[in-house]
Order: sequence, then structure tokens, then C-alpha cells
Amino acid sequence: MREARERVDYERRLINKKRVSQGLGPLPVETFQIDVRAMTKKLFNEIEEKKVHFQRMATSTRHRMQEEKERIEKQEQARKEEQKEWEHTRDKRVKNWRKFRDLRLNGKKKGRYEMRAPEVRTEQRSEAGAKLEDGLPAVNDEYKRTWK
Repeated sequence: MREARERVDYERRLINKKRVSQGLGPLPVETFQIDVRAMTKKLFNEIEEKKVHFQRMATSTRHRMQEEKERIEKQEQARKEEQKEWEHTRDKRVKNWRKFRDLRLNGKKKGRYEMRAPEVRTEQRSEAGAKLEDGLPAVNDEYKRTWK
């Protein structure tokens, strides 16, 4: 109420100054209480809007925190399930690794992962590629005969 009265008083003073400079009389005193009531309603509406706004924000924050908590729980559950599956298949992995290692160490079977050197092939050269006595390659000019 006090704030509404102060705001109305301030606004009326500004309006009265403008009215006097325009050559009009000041606002009637009877309208002061009406303006105070209107300002009081306006202030209460603003307070209510702020209250609703903060409630929405709080609800939104709680909802977001709950979703984050659920997401973390799902991640933890998935991690545990993966760990359980990893432990469940451990014996199979160890068995396969030992089998692979034994085959490679004993040399009984060549694994597909083993590297082999390629076969050595000697280079075949034609007569045109033969070297002359001075060590330079010979020049074959037969292709020039077909030129026109």
C-alpha cells in the first residue's frame, strides 16, 4: 500500500507539472484514492506473476534434475550390465587367446595374421633392354619405322 501510494504521488506530481506548463489545472484530489487502488492491484498482479514465474522455474529445475538423475542411473546400469557380460565371456576369450597363441608358438598351423615374404622373381629383359659394352642401355629404334 505504501509503495502504491508513493508511486501514485510521484506520477501525479510529474503529470501536474506537465499540465501546469500546458496551462491546465492540476489533477483533482478525489481521483488520488482511485489511482492508489489501481496501483495496488497492479503491484499485487506483478507480485503474483513473479511468484508463478519462480514456481515454474523451480518445477522446471526439479524436473531437469530428476531427468539428469535418471540418465545417470541408466548409464550406471548399462555399465554394470556391460561389465557383467564382459566377465561372463571372459573364459571364452581366454580360451581363444590361448589357442591362437599355442598355434603360433608351436608352428603347427600358419595363422592368417602371420606375415610372409613374397616370392623372389628375377627380372626378365628383352634384347632391346640389353646393355652395350660401355654400360649404357641400348636404344631400340624400330618404332620409328612405322612413323609417316
